[in-house]
Parts: sequence; structure tokens; C-alpha cells
Amino acid sequence: MRLLSWNCQGLGSPLTVQALKALVVKEKPDLFGEASVFHLNRRYLSHTDPGFVWRPPDPGVLQINIDGAFKIGSHSGSTTYICCDHTGQLKEGFTCEAEASTTLQIEIQALNVTLRHLLQIGKSVDPLIIDTDCLQVVQAVYFELKYHAPQLKRIIADQHARLVEAQERLLKVERKQAVLDERVDHAIQQHEILDERIKCLRKLPVAHKKPLSRAERDFKSELACAATKKNLDGYYIPKLSVFHPTFIQDPTWAVQTSISSKDFRTFFYNQTLDHFNYRPESYTTFKQRYIINSKYWGGANASAPIFAFLGDEEPIDSATTGAGFMTDNAAEFKALLVYIVHRFYGESIPYGWTLDKALKDANTRGYFSSAQALADYAEILLYLKQKLNAKHSPIIVSGGSYGEVMLAAWLRLKYPHVALGALASSAPILAFPDIMPRDTFYSGVAKDFQEASFSCHQTIRRSWEEIDRVASEPHGLAKLSKTFKTCGPLESSSQLKEYLKSVYVEAAQYNDPFRRPVEVICNAINGASPRNDTLRKIFAGLAASDRNSTCYINPPPTPPSQTELGWHWQTCTEIAALWSITNNTMFQPAPSGLDKFVTGCKRDFSIAPRQHWISTYYGGQDIKLVLHRFASNIIFSNGLQDPFSYGGILKSISNSVVAVYTAKGSHCLDIMPATKKDPKWLVNQRKTEVEIIRKWIATYHADLRKGTSDPKGVSEVNAKDPKLGDDPDSSECSAVGSS
Repeated sequence: MRLLSWNCQGLGSPLTVQALKALVVKEKPDLFGEASVFHLNRRYLSHTDPGFVWRPPDPGVLQINIDGAFKIGSHSGSTTYICCDHTGQLKEGFTCEAEASTTLQIEIQALNVTLRHLLQIGKSVDPLIIDTDCLQVVQAVYFELKYHAPQLKRIIADQHARLVEAQERLLKVERKQAVLDERVDHAIQQHEILDERIKCLRKLPVAHKKPLSRAERDFKSELACAATKKNLDGYYIPKLSVFHPTFIQDPTWAVQTSISSKDFRTFFYNQTLDHFNYRPESYTTFKQRYIINSKYWGGANASAPIFAFLGDEEPIDSATTGAGFMTDNAAEFKALLVYIVHRFYGESIPYGWTLDKALKDANTRGYFSSAQALADYAEILLYLKQKLNAKHSPIIVSGGSYGEVMLAAWLRLKYPHVALGALASSAPILAFPDIMPRDTFYSGVAKDFQEASFSCHQTIRRSWEEIDRVASEPHGLAKLSKTFKTCGPLESSSQLKEYLKSVYVEAAQYNDPFRRPVEVICNAINGASPRNDTLRKIFAGLAASDRNSTCYINPPPTPPSQTELGWHWQTCTEIAALWSITNNTMFQPAPSGLDKFVTGCKRDFSIAPRQHWISTYYGGQDIKLVLHRFASNIIFSNGLQDPFSYGGILKSISNSVVAVYTAKGSHCLDIMPATKKDPKWLVNQRKTEVEIIRKWIATYHADLRKGTSDPKGVSEVNAKDPKLGDDPDSSECSAVGSS
């Protein structure tokens, strides 16, 4: 880029101009090329040559106006330059204060400052057209160009390198400071925890301060590993849901338990990737997270029980307070509480990957199955018993919904030597193909609404045809979008219908006695103005179900949750419980959509669901006959408001495989934290479950004492008794009563 510099306000003379031209052309032609010099002093030109007219430079030439202003009677002034193109548009500008004692000095500084700035921003100075006020200034400029330009460039480069180095050092210091801050916070937390424990120990009577066993001492020291993500071995650690998606239960549920978060300790176990093969990659391990609360544990010496909550299709954290049945009864049983995260959820994902990444890898996602998860739980629980020297501490497993169907109840059936008993809350163990009718689920939803309000039920039933009718009209989808305040325009009527269907299903599934969501929706539908048409009544119910929303349906896209990602895989492999809708419900009749579902699974994972694998691997056909012959110590609890209860066990199978249900209960309500507002029927349901578990443990301890007097544990086995094992009630827990 060519540069043209001129001074339009100075008092230069033709001699200065000629001297500058001679100097530039003669002394340094290779630097400036064929330089042209114009004297553009307006004042001079106006007096000497009024006919001379200055013209803008050619395109591609930049004009720079350099000037200095000296304050008379002071030791300071200012320098300025303005850079314009041939159209007069301002490209760059620069101004600064300067110290000087004469006009000459300030002019020299103006040119020096301009030159340095041009070198910094990388502007070319070849060829240069320049004018100034005096010959001395021209000489100074020439001197700067000839002797100091390379040096200035080196200085600038050196300063830039030093700045980059200083920034890198600062980042390292900030990282170290963050690590130190984190360690200090952790140390403070540990100190507070130990302080609280010491205070509690000091309050205990001397007689209660029993010396800890060696295993308990080891476990106490290993608790410190949790905060640093170490497992107990000391290594560093790199929809069927229990809870309502919008968990707005009674507010007291969140604070009922007296157990604070500091009572829960997180650990990581080096879990085997593949329990059922012996290929080299099967022995790969990943970090599986589990949480322990030892506040109420009576210890291994007392053979105090272990209550284990088996995680389902979500991270485990909400269960530590949300699944209150364990914490509410831990003190009474002096139980150790253990919460284990399901593989591929939370932080328990192989290779430290995200779930999204793991599901995109065909080899890795193949290890994501219920059978592998059950083996995980068994391995961790046996490891804990060995590590705590708690060989004779009985384990009671619990959970909810999928956590029970696939995990707690079936852990008891598959690993009876690990779990003494299981509490299976809202476990649709029969909700699989060829075991029960496909229409029972939506029939159960409709039944809840019909019992709440027949007119509400009928309004919902009429709404589906009305939605289709409006959608078929010109601009019909736009009308529906406006009526239902959708977050984005509807693309089809099915979008609206599927959304409404999910609202009604969730309301029925979690229709607890505190929020009563079915009643809330029906009251809004029935309470709408009689002048409102059917669809406006339906919208009133929708708005009542979620008063915090400003729009409904078609919300802005958000990244899918772990539950959505993982459950999609699980239903595409083995949990293929698809429901159909018949004419006798409040919904539009619809087939199960198996073909469409299979197509989606093949598209996303290149596999089709194994629809009958669940009943093959875990059973389900002739359930009463089968479980009556060999199963024991399982509670199947249900609330009949939950449509999944139609796939559950509602009748006791034996004295120790017991059904406990309530007519007004909802999904997993019995394992939620107890509150003062609980209805009597819910209190009685929990008391029944606690009493059954107490009998299991009492029977176990009685058998244990017998085994202690008989070291070999075989005195009760009479090989000559042909009836041994023929009677299903002769099992170790046959004395346990039914509901």
C-alpha cells in the first residue's frame, strides 16, 4: 500500500520541500522508489499560487496528515496523524500527548510517533510522499528510517514474545491456585465432618463406646477416599422412573430425613466390563459409582443389615433423599445404606465417556444390559461385605419400577446368596409380550380419569376427533397452535395428541394423594366456561397441569437427558413393553406401533428388539406356579392408581412372596419419604412392609445362630428325608406372613 503524507497546517517553505525531495531521491532511492513530494501548505499556496489545486491521490494510495501542536509557554504539546484513502474516508487515526520545549521538537515527535505506529501495524512506507515544516524534521525522519526501523521491529517482536510468555505463566499460576483452593475447601469439609463425629462420640455413654473391629477401622480410614474420587482399593478414579419428571410433591418430602448430605459418601468400584465372557476385552474395568451412608449402621459384629438401593435409568443422587423408605427405617434396623448407580448412567460409564459417545460405539453399547447390571450389583455388594468383614450382615435390596422389575426382584431370584430379600415397588414384572394383554396400561390411565370425573373423561375422549377436524381445515394447524399456546408451530395434529397423551399418562402414573394431578386436570376441564369449546377446555386442563409454563408443546430443542438416551437403547434391546389402545378407553384406538418402533431401532442402532428375551431370561409365564415352587422373600408393592400396577403382582404367591397394594396409591409412593400428611392407608402399607422385612431378618439371625453352633452348617440337612425341598413353605423364611 502506498502512503502519502502531508502537513496541511504547518508553515513550511519551498526550500524545505526541495531539500526533502533531493534528500529522498538522492540518498535513499531504493527505500522510497520514485518518491514525489508535494508541498500542500494551504496558507502558503493561497498567497503564492492561488491557481494551484490539490487533488486526492490515486486509488490504493493512503494519505497521512501528520502534525504537532506546541503549547506556548509550556513544556508539552500533542501529536496527531490521520490516515484517509483516496475517497477521503478515515482509515486510521492516532493522537497522544508529548513533552517538548520548542515547536521543532513537537513536530519531530509527531513524525517519530507516526513512524513507529506504522511499523507496529505493518504498513508499508514504500514509496512515501511526505511533507513537513522544516529540513531538520526530514533529516530526523530519514535517520529513523535508516537506522532504527529494524531495531524497532526487533523490540516489538521481543516485547510480543515476552507478553505471550507472561500470559502462559499467569494461566499456570491460576490453575495451580484453583487446585489449591479446591484442596483447601476439601480439607475444611473433612475437618468439619470429623469435628461433628467427635462431638457425637463425646455425647455417647462410655459403655457404648465399643472398640472398632479391624474391618471397621479400615473402612473408617477409607471413607476419606470418597472426596478425592478414590475407590476402596485406593485407586484414583478418573422410564420407568421412581420420581415424577417434574417432581413437585409435598414440599416436606425434600427435608423429611434427618440425614444431611455430609452423611453420604461417594466411592468408585473397579467394575468388570463384561461378566459373561472371557475375551481379553471382557476384563476391562470401568469406574462404577456407589454411595454409602453409615450413620445408623450397627456394625459387622452385630450382623446389622445392609439396605441397598439399586439405581435405575437415571443418576442415583435423587434417590438418597427421594427414596425415603430406606433412610426412614435405617435407624430402627441399624442398617448400612448403599446406593449403586446403574451402569451407563451418571458417572458409571465405561472408558469415562459420555453416554452419547458410548451409545454411538456398537461394541461398547453391547455391554449395556440388565443382566450385566445385576452382576454389577452382586459384585459390589459381595465386595462390600468382604471389605467390611460383614459376612453375616443380611442384604435387603429395594428400588422402584424398572429398578425393581429388572433389578431388585430379579436380583433376589438370580442371586439369592447375595440378597436376603427384595422390596419391589411398582414393579410391572408381567408387562411384557405374551404375558398380559397389550391394552391394559392405557385402560388403567382412562380408569383413573373416569373415577375422578366422568364428564372430564368424556371431554378428553371427544377431543381427539375435534383435534383432527380442526387440523384438516385451512390453516387448521395454525389455529391449534394458537389455541394451545405452542412454543413452536405444530407440524401435524399427532404432535399435539402425543403430547396430551403423555400429560394424561404421567398424571395417572404419579396420581399421589398430595398433588392429585388427575383431579387438578379434570377440575380445570370441568371448570372452564360453558361457552368454551372442547379444545379450550382441554387447554385449560393442560395449563393446570403445568402452571409454570408460558408455552406448551414443541419447546425449543434441548440436549436429551441420560434417561432419554439410555432408555431408548434399553427399550430397543430388551425392555420392549409396547402398549396398544382399544375402543374402550378415553384415547383414540391405536395399535402398539411395533413395526414403526422396530424401524426406529434399526435406524438408530442397527438392531431389532428381542421382545421375548425378558420372559426367557427372568421368567414371567405361569408366574404364580413358578415362583411358588422356589422363590422367597420378595414384596411386590403397588398402588392401583398407577397404570403400571396392571402389570404387577397383585396377589400373594406364597407366605414369603407377598403382594401389598393400596387402592389409592401411585407409582412408587410407598418408598418415598414419610410425611406427617401421609394418609392412614399409606402409613399402614409401609408398616406392613417393615414388619415383613423385620421377620426376614429375624428368621435369618435365628438360622445364623443355629449355624454358629453347627460349624459345618449341615446338621439340619437330612439326606434320608425324601420330603426335603418338596414343600415350598419349608424354605428358611417360610414363617414370614403375607399381607
